[in-house]
Amino acid sequence: MPQNLHMPTPSELMAQTQARDTVLLCLENELYATYLKTCLQDQDFDFELIAKNHIVTKVSENPKTTLVLQSDTNEQELINVAFRLKRLFQADLRILFLSLDYALAPDVVGICDGFLQFPVAGEALVAAIEKANTRRNKVLLIDDSALVHKTIVGPLQQAGFEVAQAFDGEEGYQMARTQQPNLIICDIEMPKMNGYETCAALKNDPLTAEATLIMSSTLSSATDQRKGFDVGVDAFIGKPVHVEGLIEKVSAMLERFRGARESIVILQGPETSDQDIAAVLNLQGFRTKRVPTIAAFLRAVQRSTCDLVICEFEPSDGTIVDLFNGLNTSDLPSTPEVIVLLPDTNEANIRMALNAGAKAAVTTGFGVHDLVAKVEKTLADRRTKDEQAQLQRYVSKASLKVALEKAVWGAGQTAPRADRKTVTVTFIDIMNFTPRCEAYAPGDVVEQVNKLFSLVTRTIIKHGGDIDKFIGDACMAFWIHDQSNNAQKALLDTMLEIKASLRTLNESDPRLKTDPFALRIGAHSGPAILCDLGAAEARIDLTVIGDTVNTAARLEAAAKLYGLQNLLGESIISAHQDRYCTRMIDRVTVKGKSQSLACFELMDRWDAASDTQKRLAETFNEGFSKYTKADFKAAHSCFEAAQEHEPKGLNASLTPSSLFLKRCQNLMAKPPKTWTGIWDWNA
Repeated sequence: MPQNLHMPTPSELMAQTQARDTVLLCLENELYATYLKTCLQDQDFDFELIAKNHIVTKVSENPKTTLVLQSDTNEQELINVAFRLKRLFQADLRILFLSLDYALAPDVVGICDGFLQFPVAGEALVAAIEKANTRRNKVLLIDDSALVHKTIVGPLQQAGFEVAQAFDGEEGYQMARTQQPNLIICDIEMPKMNGYETCAALKNDPLTAEATLIMSSTLSSATDQRKGFDVGVDAFIGKPVHVEGLIEKVSAMLERFRGARESIVILQGPETSDQDIAAVLNLQGFRTKRVPTIAAFLRAVQRSTCDLVICEFEPSDGTIVDLFNGLNTSDLPSTPEVIVLLPDTNEANIRMALNAGAKAAVTTGFGVHDLVAKVEKTLADRRTKDEQAQLQRYVSKASLKVALEKAVWGAGQTAPRADRKTVTVTFIDIMNFTPRCEAYAPGDVVEQVNKLFSLVTRTIIKHGGDIDKFIGDACMAFWIHDQSNNAQKALLDTMLEIKASLRTLNESDPRLKTDPFALRIGAHSGPAILCDLGAAEARIDLTVIGDTVNTAARLEAAAKLYGLQNLLGESIISAHQDRYCTRMIDRVTVKGKSQSLACFELMDRWDAASDTQKRLAETFNEGFSKYTKADFKAAHSCFEAAQEHEPKGLNASLTPSSLFLKRCQNLMAKPPKTWTGIWDWNA
């Protein structure tokens, strides 16, 4: 053992686990809840009464919790939530179920640390909570030798463990079901049920399946050990038992499985291999379980976490393809990775395994340590992928790459990061937000806005963008340009998808049918500074700054002047005009800039645009061309024709066509001395 690695002593383990956790009460009956609160107060418990919809939040905030749930047979949703939480937090979270109906017990035994019939006396509940809090240090010794009991029970108790005793396999199995210890030491040669039979029964029973098994015996051959691992044994100790070594092993096993590494299921018939896969993986700190069939595997992963499957190529009840079909149709929080054991180097079989979804294939005759290396790599890749998936809820792949590349940021750099990049920036604002705030209750406003921004965020990230920040009722996002230069297209597709999703959202909520959400979007492409910005003492964000950002904000605000829901800079549209239906809205001067800016409206993809949209774009663009040439009379006629095709939006009285009709009338009444066709936004 490395010198710098501290292995907790049994006393330290007891100190860690005897500290009382917070108790969360999720109860339907208010009178009964008041009664239990009084009982817990008398025992100095830290407790809180919570509603069902707050369970996930409260447990996530503090997983070291005892959760007391009142559940009936029809509360499947509550049971499913409990299953998922137990999978996530495992030993940190204890769950007690209260129910009127014992018929519910089989549905929850896989996750509950106690099952009590409702209503339960306060003293009984307190006792159950105390039991759940100490269960992690409870050891059951199953051995027919009185000498063994005399030798090791006392030292284990002195070391701080609670020890229960059984003298044959049958008694031990029944005692394990009632007392549910977290670690069992089991002899092999015993009357009534031998050690192999006892361990197999323990692992196949939902009440005891999660217990750690140590097998003790004078039998020490590889065949004996392999037989033990096949029935679920986690470790072996020889006889006569060395007490100090046993206490160290028990402490190590409890600590290891409290913070255990990934869980691995070995799907392999007992007759198919002489490789001690489970033994080696257990020694590496993995939790393993061996199952003989695909059906048994699918049952196992429904009730416990599985990160990796090591599966023979042809299981006894199907094929590798059947395994993946079962995984794909099962309701699992996450699909485990798969490594396939092949009988030979047949390339067709290797391709079949990999094409089915396996991450790796290993042929017969492999060195088991080579398999361990493959397992480590597969799970490391999985962890990396999971971490990136979490990050990408908020940050795109492109931005992550920029943030992590040493070529961009430099190694060991302490100054704020900064680099000039070409970006596409968008501002998305909720229209008519202030009247909505005044018309609805605060809770309803927050609920609706969060639903809307969830839609927007998902779509932006789906198309590779980054959420820079939320500013009140507005959102800023950006895309970093790469060699493919698809950032503008990604924005255009994002806008159209948001438009379609928003329509669905408005139609799905009765309140929104009469008062629908509408968004206003401005966007621009160009150079910007990608940097760390903020106060070092408080918060620093990765953001973009510069003229391109300011212009995008100006375009979003200016869209309101034209009665539009989007207004885009020319740099976004220029390369994609052949694939999207757009119209040039104006050419303007912007404060602080000497060059004019052409502004466009995105209407739809060209192949999806309606005939009305295409006629509007054609007629308006013709009118704008004549307008820039100072042919105001001809332009006026075109804008009159275009007005007929303008969508009847939120403000039908203000459209780009109506605005230009007024401009043309004013310009015809008072012709300008010089004319460039450029409108001054600052005038």
